Amino acid sequence: MLLWFILSPPIYLLSLCEGYLLLILEQVFFWLPVIRTGEVLRGKKAQLYENYISFWFLFGLLISIEFITCKLLFSIPFYSVLRLILVIWAQLDNCSKSVACVHFLTPLLEQNGRLIDTAFETVDRTIKNAVNTVATTAKGITEKLLLQRREKLHKITAGADASKEKDKFQ
Repeated sequence: MLLWFILSPPIYLLSLCEGYLLLILEQVFFWLPVIRTGEVLRGKKAQLYENYISFWFLFGLLISIEFITCKLLFSIPFYSVLRLILVIWAQLDNCSKSVACVHFLTPLLEQNGRLIDTAFETVDRTIKNAVNTVATTAKGITEKLLLQRREKLHKITAGADASKEKDKFQ
């Protein structure tokens, strides 16, 4: 009982800080490649371009999978920690681990290339249709509101003109 009493406050504090610590670590290790990529591009280190392109490909793939699954992956215990470990691992040795991972994924991507292209085309078409629908609807609403506003202003000015005419005859 005494041991529990002694250990419970630090455990409680650790559990409170765990979320904030993970958030801080994620920010550091998700911004670090941005800074390092900028350094590579500024320094024109062509031999590292493949590494960083591979990292950003993997990172984009990870974010896409999270988006497609509607963030259901975050309901898996320790997913955030595993994701952070993956991102840190992919950054090791100037992102050379990313190249190895992309080479591992290449056969899978080549086998399903047509399926992936079809999915992207479908998504692209759907987005364009949605944007066109929203733009057309917004244009129609704007035109309707402008017409109502003109009619209202016309009534106001017509009423003002009628009262001026009435004042002339009196």
